[in-house]
Amino acid sequence: PLAMICALPVVFYAPFLTEPFFRDEGSYAAVAQWILDGHVPYENAFDNKPPMVYAYYAASFLLFGENVVAPRLFVALLLSGATALMYVEGRMLYSHRGGLVAAFFFAMSFGLGSVQTSANTEFFMIPAAMASLVAFTAARRNRQPGWYAAAGLFSGVAMATKPISLFIFLLYVLVLVADRLHGALDQRRGLARNLAFLSGGLAIAGAAVVAPFALTGTLPDLYEATVVYALVYIGDIPLSDK
Repeated sequence: PLAMICALPVVFYAPFLTEPFFRDEGSYAAVAQWILDGHVPYENAFDNKPPMVYAYYAASFLLFGENVVAPRLFVALLLSGATALMYVEGRMLYSHRGGLVAAFFFAMSFGLGSVQTSANTEFFMIPAAMASLVAFTAARRNRQPGWYAAAGLFSGVAMATKPISLFIFLLYVLVLVADRLHGALDQRRGLARNLAFLSGGLAIAGAAVVAPFALTGTLPDLYEATVVYALVYIGDIPLSDK
């Protein structure tokens, strides 16, 4: 049953794999092709999205060829993996049956969200975010700080794909603080230790993402595109639309 449930994202994507790229997909694909040709994102090909989405597209082209099917198939497989992680999360919180139910509704959501399929940043963000949730839950159950580091690491990968996942990381921090306030942690150093591991994992992910740009001297280009231009872009949106 779990294998069939995990296959649902691929099944839902299958009829649309060969559809032409949507606007954002075309931008990601173009930047990914530049990367595979040896160029640096933001310096040679401008876009304002975080760097991980281009890495996913480039990886899909290496695995499945440079075509419209590659990123859709790649993200569908990643979402199948995320569905398996949802089963793990449900099993940790409830039971084997609870995990199957959670995984089923999670997988079904990819067929109900919209009438179009899109290998966009939101979909690539989900597997890393799901991995961070599983790691965070495991840390709270097992009281092993290494799992907090893993939660921070995967949160960093999610943020480098879609910045809005920052709120997931902040939620983890609030949960740890709530543990301390409600007596789940006996000593303050327990809270400090867990926050340090959580933040440390995030820092490792951030360093790994930034390192290629630091080595190629293109950090200013990265900052200009993903911070300065992104803020200008958001600022042009009316408050009512936000």
